Formats: sequence, C-alpha cells, structure tokens
Amino acid sequence: MVFQSPEEFREHLFERWRWIFDEEALRAEREERRLRYEESERWRRRNRSLSQMMRERPFAHWIEMWPRRVVNEAHQIIRDATRQLVELQETNGSTDDSARVLRDIVDKFNDLDDRTGCIETQEAGEIVERIEELAAKVNLDNEDEVLTGHRTW
Repeated sequence: MVFQSPEEFREHLFERWRWIFDEEALRAEREERRLRYEESERWRRRNRSLSQMMRERPFAHWIEMWPRRVVNEAHQIIRDATRQLVELQETNGSTDDSARVLRDIVDKFNDLDDRTGCIETQEAGEIVERIEELAAKVNLDNEDEVLTGHRTW
C-alpha cells in the first residue's frame, strides 16, 4: 500500500485502530453521515429548478454498460424535454403541452430502445423516475402511468 503523505498514513492507521477497538462507534458515525447525506439529497431534489435539472446527467453511470453514443442520446432526450418545459413555463404554456412533452420523452426512448436494445429493468426505472421528477416540477403526476404507460421497454 502506498500512502501519499504522512497525514494519510496516520489517518489510515487511526481508522484501522478504530475498526479493531471502536467498531460500534465508527459504524454509528458512518450511519449518521449516510442519513445526513440522504436527507440533504432529498432536500436538493425537492428544491431544484428545471434549469438546474437540465444541467444534470442522470444516466452517466450507464456508460459502464452501454456505448457512449447511447448514453449521450439518452441525456439529450432528457435535456431537450427539460428545455421545452422551461420554455413552456416562461410562456405560460398549458398543462396539456407539458404532458405532451413528457409523453414525447417516452416515445423517444421507445425509439432508442428499438434501435439499441439498451433499456432494461434498471434503466427503465430510472427513466420513469426522471419523467416523474420533471412532471412534479410542472404540477403533473404519473398516476396510473398516464405519462409513461405507452412505453415498450
């Protein structure tokens, strides 16, 4: 094992010591840190704007399984739809227009899946979750899958 500095070495030794002699407290600290992170993440998701969502790359981890062009196309589908929703909000567009944009996401992902076969169970769940997050920002919901029920993946 190579350490970058004496400080890193000290931290490593201290953590090993704690695992041996203070495991219960160390586990409690890690659990508390995890809970704080999850709460801050929930707050961030609840309070972000559509403009902030447009800059996110929710499917970046797909790159481990799928070609970069597929992942980029998935991001582009979401980014374009988010941009359209922002424009509709700025021009006081109707909820029908917003629902159409959200249903178009599913149509585009249907096409992407037909061409590449990339959408499996986990990916499908993530796409639906993202659509529902976008829908919530424009005061819509996906109850009874009215927005995503026509998916083929």
